[in-house]
Amino acid sequence: MVNDNYRLAPWADLLYAADEQWWKAHEGATSFAGARVTQDAGAARQWRLTYIKSKRGQGFSTSWEFIHRGDNSGFQALNIAVLAECAPIVLLGFDMKMRGTQRHWFGDHPGALNVRSPYHTFAAAFDEAARRSPELNIINATRDTALECFPKRDLRSVI
Repeated sequence: MVNDNYRLAPWADLLYAADEQWWKAHEGATSFAGARVTQDAGAARQWRLTYIKSKRGQGFSTSWEFIHRGDNSGFQALNIAVLAECAPIVLLGFDMKMRGTQRHWFGDHPGALNVRSPYHTFAAAFDEAARRSPELNIINATRDTALECFPKRDLRSVI
């Protein structure tokens, strides 16, 4: 589960958000019962989150020592799923583009969190990861997506 989506799936096992500002705006998402994980050390201390180191790198990290950033929370959460050897991994809400005037499928983040996302940069990180790890079982079940590097399937056919 990534960012605001925890509100729609409070039963999920894990919530990941990269940015301290997001955790502050959501008051640590303390209502979420599953694991709460971040790559931001300050947020981890303040909200008692599980901390995972991150660094820049091509493709997905293959070591639990750190995850690769991919410049977005979705990529980082996917890297955690890859490290946990989840299969299949089904992506939902990975638009990677504007939806009208909205920056995310669930709408815009509030206030200072509502920034322009460089979707072309995000997509390039996913493209490189898919190229480097073609054996991974990642399915994109997002209905309206600009992310082309993973096989697309209708969610109903996946579940």
